[in-house]
Amino acid sequence: MNLCKRSSDQSSNGTEEDPRPYLINQRYGTDNDILKQKKYYVTGDEFSVGRSQDATLSIPDTFVSRNHCIVKKKLKENSESSWFLHHLAGDRSSTWINGIRLKPEEVIELNTNDLIEFSDKRNFSFRFHAPDIELERKRAKRALEEEQEKEKEALTIAAKLMANELEQERMKKEKEELELKMQERIQMLEAQYQKEKEELEEKIKTDNLERKKLAEERALLEEKLAQEKLLAEQKFKDEKLELEDKLKGLEETVKKIEDEKLRKEEERKQLEEEAERIKATLAEKETALKETAEQLKKDGEYEENIKKMTEELDKVKSDLIQNLDKQSLLEKQLKDTAGSSYLIAKTELLESFGEVVESELQCSICNELYIEAMVLQCMHTFCAYCLNKWKKRKKECPVCRAKIKTENRAFIWDSFIDKMVSKLSEDLQQRRKQLIAERAEEQRGRAHQGEGDDEVEGEEDVDDEVEGWEDDDNDDDDDDDDDDDDDRDTDNDDDRDTDNYYDRDTDNYYDRDTDNDDDRDTDNDDDRDTDNDDDRDTDNDDDRDTDNDDDTDTDNDDDRDTDNDDDRDTDNDDDRDTDNDDDRDTDNDDDRDTDDSDHD
Repeated sequence: MNLCKRSSDQSSNGTEEDPRPYLINQRYGTDNDILKQKKYYVTGDEFSVGRSQDATLSIPDTFVSRNHCIVKKKLKENSESSWFLHHLAGDRSSTWINGIRLKPEEVIELNTNDLIEFSDKRNFSFRFHAPDIELERKRAKRALEEEQEKEKEALTIAAKLMANELEQERMKKEKEELELKMQERIQMLEAQYQKEKEELEEKIKTDNLERKKLAEERALLEEKLAQEKLLAEQKFKDEKLELEDKLKGLEETVKKIEDEKLRKEEERKQLEEEAERIKATLAEKETALKETAEQLKKDGEYEENIKKMTEELDKVKSDLIQNLDKQSLLEKQLKDTAGSSYLIAKTELLESFGEVVESELQCSICNELYIEAMVLQCMHTFCAYCLNKWKKRKKECPVCRAKIKTENRAFIWDSFIDKMVSKLSEDLQQRRKQLIAERAEEQRGRAHQGEGDDEVEGEEDVDDEVEGWEDDDNDDDDDDDDDDDDDRDTDNDDDRDTDNYYDRDTDNYYDRDTDNDDDRDTDNDDDRDTDNDDDRDTDNDDDRDTDNDDDTDTDNDDDRDTDNDDDRDTDNDDDRDTDNDDDRDTDNDDDRDTDDSDHD
């Protein structure tokens, strides 16, 4: 089947952008007659479909009438254009719109994308598109909206003009009133400004003088603080070196004791070997004695030889007993010497070490070793627990009275103190553990109470701990109240704060801490520690320890050890073994045992 030439020409002349309405074929005839989709444009206001060659869209099929239907453009009641389809054929030739069959002479409005089908078999289907209708509708809608917008703008402008006129009149009146008020206000402000300017200039001069004075005092305080910090660091280094030297001396003493212990252990082993050898010799001689006795019985010399052999056996037993006694004595000396020397050295070192640690690493609030040490910006250190209690009462450093700005945990102090405490006595370790546990328990108890109760209780505790500082605080308050306007701030720098630094807090540093250096610590060096060196420790060196060096140790080197090399060991080789009866026992009594008596 072929379409009419007119329809083909019209279709070929159209483009996709053409606003004219058109029909596009969806199915044309049987499956074998399906063609490529084509557009059939409506050239005028009327478009005819039928089997006739004169029809705009000619469909040569017997199920299609010659004049099947007409598609025409009409105006609706609202003056809008629309396309309508008028079915002209009878019942034998049908027309379908979107699956609905039209009655004869029925007229129906077409919309874009409506599906039009012809014949009862609906072999010919087309899709209707009307771009011009959409464009007209959009243009009409746009024109209506523009007209409404213009009317709305005109009304808005008119209302604004009226409002502006009224506003201008009102503003004109207000302007006149404001100008009068402004003139009065300007005159009043000029007078007030001049007065305030003079007051500020005077205050600036005063503030500049005070600021200059404060800067000088701050520079002096910073310089003094830096010097004190350097002195404290140097003191800490010196004490650390001193402790290291003492620890090194203790290690050398322990090593010396261990060497002495090993040497005496070797002597004990030698004595045991000698005792075993004597026992074996004794057993051999007893066996030989029995054999000799039996032989002498046979030879007739029984009594004389038995007596001689018995004396020799008694002598060997005496040697064995003496050696066993010497072995027991050596073991006892080894235990006594090692235990006493090590214990004395360790006790002395721990005592001096504990005193240094307690005097230099104490919190100035609780007078205990730092627990969770906190360092303020002024380099003063306190326990975290004590500092928190103190801050509930005052936000100032307890020592120098500087305002607390920063707080930092001193983990190095905590680590150092923990390591040092582990080397101190069990009593100090238990006391520190108990204190830490008590503070932790108290903090957990406070967590269940109200914030107000915490503040009151904290103030009471701090009052108890810093009871001695109440008078100075009262003095501060008296000075501040007496000279509130003229001397209060200056007094804060010269009287109150300076007093805090040079009287009370300076006492904390120069009296208490300086006493640690000059009185207490100096006493540790000159009086107590010096006594430890001259009296107690010196006695240890001259009497007990000196005896250890001159008598015991010197004897170990000159008498006992030398005897071990020259007398005893030499005798073992030359005298004792060679002259078992004459030399060994005599040497044991005169040389080695005599030295042991002097040593004891």
